[in-house]
Formats: sequence, C-alpha cells, structure tokens
Amino acid sequence: MSSVREQVVEGAVLALNAGAPPAPFARSRAAEVSDADMPIGILYPVRDVPQMPFTGERVVRSLVTRRRLSIACELRALGTPSVRPDQAVDPLYAWLVATLVGNTIGGLVQQWEEGESTFQYGLGDKPICLLSVEMVAVYQTLTANAELVK
Repeated sequence: MSSVREQVVEGAVLALNAGAPPAPFARSRAAEVSDADMPIGILYPVRDVPQMPFTGERVVRSLVTRRRLSIACELRALGTPSVRPDQAVDPLYAWLVATLVGNTIGGLVQQWEEGESTFQYGLGDKPICLLSVEMVAVYQTLTANAELVK
C-alpha cells in the first residue's frame, strides 16, 4: 500500500487528466520537456508538514495527524506570434484550480488551498512561460501509520 501522500498526488494527476483537459498532466518530470511536449502540466510533492494539535503550551497526543502537503504544479506553454506565453499557460492554470479546489480525491483531501504562483519566461530565445503554482492539500492520517486515513 502507498502512503496517503502518494495517493493524494496520484489522485490529483488522475483528476487533472479526466474529462477534456487543455493539456496532459504528468506526475514528476521523467525526462526533459521539449517544445513538442507543450503545453504540459507537471506535479510533484515539495513538502508535507504535520500539524500537531496544541492546548495552551502543550502538544496534545492524538491518534490522528492533520497534514499540509504542498504540491508544485509546473505549467508550461509555448507562445506564438499572436498569443503571449503567459496567455498560453492560462488555460492550464484555470483547469488546475477548477479541478482541484473542492475535489476530495476520493475522500482523502479535506481541503485544497492555492499558494504562491511564480512566472518564468523565455528559456533561450523561445517564447516559453513556466508558471509554477503551489497547491496545498490538507489531509490527515493515523499518527502511527502514514498509509492509513482516519
């Protein structure tokens, strides 16, 4: 069995590829992204922070641990003479937010939060935009077993 964290990331990729996405979404970068691969979305976990419950100044021991999983979502698109690179990446961004916010990924995620977005432009002379969006999945596991949801 895989960890709940891995199930959340894999579930997000599956959800983003369902229906009629504006581009394919992949789990991690397996190889160099070429011009022919764009537009594309790539997701990978960045950090997973357990939230320990407090009462006053003491940590409360609990059977359940609430967690905040930050997932980097790299959205890449190639511009054209009539479409600026940041405009080309916009449909991927809109799909990402509309698909994940409110999606429980089969009951695993309690809430999604959108974090910071960062734009990078032009790799070489090419009109490329890389929009990196942080999406935070709030979920919980058993404290003693990260493979089980409570």
